[in-house]
Parts: sequence; structure tokens; C-alpha cells
Amino acid sequence: MPKSLIKVRDQLINGDQSYIENVFVESYEYATAYLKKKKHASNEEAHDIYIDAIMIIRERIVEGSLTEVNNIRSFIVGVCINLNKELLYKKYKAESREQNVRELFYKHGYKTNENEKEDEKELKRICKIAISQLGEKCQKLLNMYHYEGLTMSEIAEIMGFASSNVAKTMKSRCFQKLIKEAHKLRTLTK
Repeated sequence: MPKSLIKVRDQLINGDQSYIENVFVESYEYATAYLKKKKHASNEEAHDIYIDAIMIIRERIVEGSLTEVNNIRSFIVGVCINLNKELLYKKYKAESREQNVRELFYKHGYKTNENEKEDEKELKRICKIAISQLGEKCQKLLNMYHYEGLTMSEIAEIMGFASSNVAKTMKSRCFQKLIKEAHKLRTLTK
């Protein structure tokens, strides 16, 4: 039988956090152990995902979009699984984007050494310097896209662009500036 969360919502709105605190304590071990065993999450990842899940559930109860639940523990685990999927996807996107950046640099004729590890270190060093030469807007945009893994729509919203297409155009321009700066630095270090 589903448990009604309407009274819980009223309690939360009035500042009574006891329900969330109890759920947190009662379900913590079960949910984090599940994430570690079944989803191969580290202790820290499992803990962070669990806290995010509790915050999402609390927010949904307060806003009224979650009014009843059959089994709160299973529901929490389901939210944790979805958050874990999002985390893995963002990690994959970040790794993929980092590889794309590397490939773009090489495609533009940027290669420093025959030794791949030395080449990688040199590329990172020059890239870091080249990024610092860009304007604040370009630095922020490239960081949000390549390292935070945000979508063009998210970047457009955060940076106040009219659309994701404007953000894409700006990203392309910023990346071209980055390539030019890297080429300048490369010729200076030869």
C-alpha cells in the first residue's frame, strides 16, 4: 500500500526535517552498498550519489510532484541508479571530449615529440597557457563544455546566449582562438 507523503510535505514546509533524516539514516547503508556492489561505485561516489538522491526526493516532496511511494528504500535506490547513470554518462562525455580535443590539436598539425607521454605533457602545458590567453568568456565556455560536460543548451542558458546554436558558434570561435594561441606558443618553444 502506498505511503502518502502529503503530511510529510507539510512537515518539511514547516521546517520539520525528521522524516528525511530518518529515511537518510535507515536507507543509507542499503543504497550505498547496492551502488558499490552492483554499479561499481567508489565509497565517495556512492555517498555523493545518495546525498543527491535524498535532496532530489526532498525537493520533489516539497514541490508536490511526489505525493506517494510504495517503498521508499526501493525508490531511493532507483533515484540513485539514475543519478549513477548520469554520472557515468558525464564521465564518458568528458573523456570523449578530451580525446576529441587531442585529435583536433593533432589534426591542426600540432605534434611536439615522437614520445607519446612527453607529447601529452607538452600538449597539456601549452594548452593550459593558451587557454589563459583567451578572454574570460571563451575560457568559461570551453571549460563548461570540455570539462564540466554541459550541453550547448545548458551553456546557452548559463551564459545568456539566445540559443544553443549561438553557443556552438561561440565555442567554435573560441576553439579556433585556442588553436591559434597554441600554434604561437609552439613556435616560441621550438
